[in-house]
Amino acid sequence: GWGATGATTVAGLPARARGAFHRQSIRARVMLMALVAPITAVVLTVTLRGDVALAVLGSLAYLVPALSTNWFFTGIAQPSRLLMFDTIPATIGVIGGVIAGALTSSLLAVLACNLLGNLAAVVIGNTVVARTHPRITVPLDGIGATLLAQRHAVVTSATSTLYVSLPLIAVNWFIPSALTTYAMADRLFRYASLAMLPFQQFFQGWVPEDPDQLTARARKATLAALGISVIGAASIALLSPIASR
Repeated sequence: GWGATGATTVAGLPARARGAFHRQSIRARVMLMALVAPITAVVLTVTLRGDVALAVLGSLAYLVPALSTNWFFTGIAQPSRLLMFDTIPATIGVIGGVIAGALTSSLLAVLACNLLGNLAAVVIGNTVVARTHPRITVPLDGIGATLLAQRHAVVTSATSTLYVSLPLIAVNWFIPSALTTYAMADRLFRYASLAMLPFQQFFQGWVPEDPDQLTARARKATLAALGISVIGAASIALLSPIASR
């Protein structure tokens, strides 16, 4: 849930409280990771017909980014830190995976490189946040209370994941002959979403610490979002046929 609401929450917090908020989140996410990773590995082992090594490595490679600090750097409006300490290490892992896959023809090598890149991003990002934000002594809530406070963010994240992922799964189940065409359209949609991400991140980091300024900025952000959406939708409608060729 921190990926959905963490950036805006951090932006609205006083600077002195941000370090404690980060510690609270990483504490809860590490515990969730310890619970979820084994379950994911078991499910993947079954779906991969017993390939335990691939299931375990795949689970870790795709779950570790949930421990990253990209939302925190977005919230404090520090794109340079987001780039240097999160994006670049993870991207190096992806590039390494492509090279390793080409050289070895092994999916395990691809996943291992991705995992190393994601781990590097997590370690570097969290270390930077811990060192640059004062560790003031505040009582941390229990894990249960922390997760309960995140319930709306979790619902938001889960809903987003479902409406993005379910259509592709449904097409694969019910109309497999159309999967290739739909996958291409889905890829274009994801590229378009990626192009819109900097705008979203800017407005997430624009949430003011002063509550009195919140309404005025929310109005401006809403108007800007409407304008950007119209331009984005028109671009997708006009350019998708050209791009798909």
